[in-house]
Amino acid sequence: MPALSLQDLLNPSEATGETAKDGSLTSSFNDAPLPSPTDVVISRVDILPNLRYLADLVNNSLTSPVLVDSRISGALSEIISTVESLNSLNPSLSLPIPHQGPTPFIAGSSLEPLVKEKVFLGRQTTLSRLYCYENVNAYIEYPECGDDPVGYLFRMDPNDWQRPWLNFCYSLGAPSGCTEKGEEVQCLLLHEEGDETKLVDCQRHHFACQGSKVCPNSDIPSLKQPHQHATRSDIHRRLKKDLDYRMSSNLPTRDVFEKTAALISILQKLGCRAPPHEPTVLSSSEVAARQKLEIHHEKMRRGFQPRETCKGRLLLEYNEQGQAFVMCQHYNSERSRDHYIQALDSSFDIEYLEAWINEDTDELDRIEAAASNQGYGPLATCTTVANVSSQRAFCPSIHRNDEGNLTQSRLITLPCNVKIRCYEPIPEYRTRCPYVLVTLKGCHRHPIPLPNKTPPFIKREICNILEQMIDDLPDLTARRFIRHPVLKSYLASKFPDNPASTLIDLHPSLANRSHLNIYIEMVKTKIYPEGTGWKGLCHLKERQEEDLPLDERYIRSVIEISSDDHLDDEEDEILPPEESGKPLRIVVCMTKAASFRLLEAQYLQCDTSFKRVLGFQEFELAGMDRYSNTCITYCRVFVTRQTADAHRRIFAEIDRIVQQDTGQSLRWRHLHCNHLEDRKGVILTLAVDQHGGQAKGIGLHLQTLSRSASLQGKRDLHEPHRLLSDLSPYEHLHRILRLCTVHVYRNIRQCSVSEEVRNLMRSLICMEHTSWDETLQSIEEKGGKAGKGVIVVPDWVKDKRRSGFAFQGICWERSMIPEDIWKAGDATSNVVESAHSDVNREGINCTLVGGIRKGHSYDTMKLKTLQTMEMVGTRPSYRSGHISENIEKAVKRKFTSHHHKLQAEDAKIENFNKKMKQSQDALAKQIAKGSTSSKTHQKTKATYDKLLASKASLPSGSGKVHPM
Repeated sequence: MPALSLQDLLNPSEATGETAKDGSLTSSFNDAPLPSPTDVVISRVDILPNLRYLADLVNNSLTSPVLVDSRISGALSEIISTVESLNSLNPSLSLPIPHQGPTPFIAGSSLEPLVKEKVFLGRQTTLSRLYCYENVNAYIEYPECGDDPVGYLFRMDPNDWQRPWLNFCYSLGAPSGCTEKGEEVQCLLLHEEGDETKLVDCQRHHFACQGSKVCPNSDIPSLKQPHQHATRSDIHRRLKKDLDYRMSSNLPTRDVFEKTAALISILQKLGCRAPPHEPTVLSSSEVAARQKLEIHHEKMRRGFQPRETCKGRLLLEYNEQGQAFVMCQHYNSERSRDHYIQALDSSFDIEYLEAWINEDTDELDRIEAAASNQGYGPLATCTTVANVSSQRAFCPSIHRNDEGNLTQSRLITLPCNVKIRCYEPIPEYRTRCPYVLVTLKGCHRHPIPLPNKTPPFIKREICNILEQMIDDLPDLTARRFIRHPVLKSYLASKFPDNPASTLIDLHPSLANRSHLNIYIEMVKTKIYPEGTGWKGLCHLKERQEEDLPLDERYIRSVIEISSDDHLDDEEDEILPPEESGKPLRIVVCMTKAASFRLLEAQYLQCDTSFKRVLGFQEFELAGMDRYSNTCITYCRVFVTRQTADAHRRIFAEIDRIVQQDTGQSLRWRHLHCNHLEDRKGVILTLAVDQHGGQAKGIGLHLQTLSRSASLQGKRDLHEPHRLLSDLSPYEHLHRILRLCTVHVYRNIRQCSVSEEVRNLMRSLICMEHTSWDETLQSIEEKGGKAGKGVIVVPDWVKDKRRSGFAFQGICWERSMIPEDIWKAGDATSNVVESAHSDVNREGINCTLVGGIRKGHSYDTMKLKTLQTMEMVGTRPSYRSGHISENIEKAVKRKFTSHHHKLQAEDAKIENFNKKMKQSQDALAKQIAKGSTSSKTHQKTKATYDKLLASKASLPSGSGKVHPM
């Protein structure tokens, strides 16, 4: 393999020698000595004393300009740049530190490069400087270049091979290319370790710096100032200069003008957003202008096709009060109120906006010239600069184009002639020669690019952290990622001396949250290739069935039923138009361990929440393990609607899964017991709220079970003259269902009736009632209305009767549940409500996949906690779990609630007494003065009478305070 000279590659026209396989020129210098580590090395000296002495001279001695030779000025600039580079580095960072300057150096650090001058590569080839990095984690953001090539030799980890030129902030691109397989080249600096004579085959890459993008209205000559090395301090100086330029014209008028200019830009781009109902007649000149503008906007949209909108002209009108409005010509307050209209306040420059709408070029020129004289506006010099890799293609500010129209100018690229050559050993030589050589030649004639590119190894670290957040990943955003405990733990380990470390300490590009969102979406797509919605859930279930045994599966059933196959019921709520026609979707999630516990449960509760998963309601079947005094969620179901048919299918699926897991079906007391005294191994009660669809669905499921072959011909325990199969869905509920008294009491409080009627309603929640029918009649006569949210039947009594189970669920005497079971059962659905509250702490407004993953994690934690207590006796808290603790907590809570209520009532009485006292004193003074016929006295007397009349409605309070 012939040796390839770097100088020949950089200047093929000057090369002499043989031709390589790929047609490139090679030089003949086999007899030339190879550079050794002992070649010219720059020594390091401490110049801090000299700098301090220089500072003293400047501060104490020099008062007039100091004129020196340009070489001294250049050397001084080099010193300043080096000191700024050192000052910007933090030696406490444990991550690799970016080397920014031409001679990156940290005293005493393993990242310090070995610097060689005049490195000989061939007969006509010499690197002006070579930086050698032995630390595999070192990276360069702003490599030095020159008229003669400058080289960087990086040591790589053969097991984690990276390409160091990807860390450069400069955008690399065409003309670019690399050698093909079989056309490898050799480079003198890349040889086997320990034997400089054994050169290795390398792949050669070549690129060109792509320059920077700038606004065509900027100061182009100043932006073309050449540079061959750069630091972040140079960027800071440029940004500071731009900020100073803006602050020089930081006037209130500028803020008003720029806000108006931004509105003009948006109006010009969007126009009226209403649907195109009315036709708009345009002149030929208007059509031509709009076509040209649309071509420009199409370029700005980069292929996005917006919906068709109204083409009406925008007008500026004033109302009777002089308020300015921008509105579409088709807007009409009676017939077409959907067209654009916006009121303009004083924060807009109405004159400028009116001149733009009316196309008053003289007025526009006058206003913009005045603004330009102040340093802002479309005619002022722009400072917009962007990296070539940036997606920004147009200047965000509006300018005057060559035709005199206001528009957002397309950014132009300032080209660059810097050429980059990269040499890396082919894979089979990387263990013997773990180095990569990069050379740069030329001079940059464009602004220094911003450090917006995250180095690949930091990007890889971020992705590894994201993959650890498997449960939170589906719903992760940049903001949630920044404050996630896993990330905070990682940062604390990387920056032990910085308690307030953030991602920005890793690299400044990570301050861009949109940048982070790209990484999040990239990892999310890798872990969940089908997304985090319905398709993602189906894919997750398929993976679960392929990878996990039955004992470890959580997503047990995924059902999609078309609207044609869904059975409607009179209890179903009316769907909004956008939901009608959509399929019913049901996802049943439970573990095998939960199935065994559900089989043993006797007192169940179920309820539905709406917060946790977007687009789905979460049905939970839960209960209290009375031995451990622990709430258990046996099953959680995600469903798109609460209908009777949906709940029938849900309970049927739960029954099927329990039978699959345990070999037994769920047993219900009134269905599967042979005697009224049987209690073991059956479900005794089910506590619910008053949702009609949910209760009807449970009844339909029980009715289906009663008509199964195993129960055919079996008679009802409570009415032996009837068959179980003859019972209606509601009659099944009367034997099993309890209505949550908390919901009933809350609905009673919401009724707009007197306290007397409320007390009559509350009296119905009992074991036995001596005058049931008379109480209902009294409530009806005195106007008992249903609670808020009940629209179809406003009367409270009729609403409870219509439900078919409400009265039987709150009064034992009306139900067919045995007395001992009623007393021992759950009178509320507080257990399942607390289960909702607990799982909501894992996150709300989740995607479907995210909600299921969080639910799985929570349910697993709860079950393992219960198993641990049963196996080794460790409880989830220091409480004993005895029922006395529950009773004590309930007593304290009720007393505290009652005490706060009485305090509020006492405060009302005291406020009444204060007002009454003030009114009585005012009346007494007026009577003493003899001014009883004045208007003031009449007003005071009316206030007093009003207070006196309100006395009857005052609460009773604690009894310690009495109304006057």
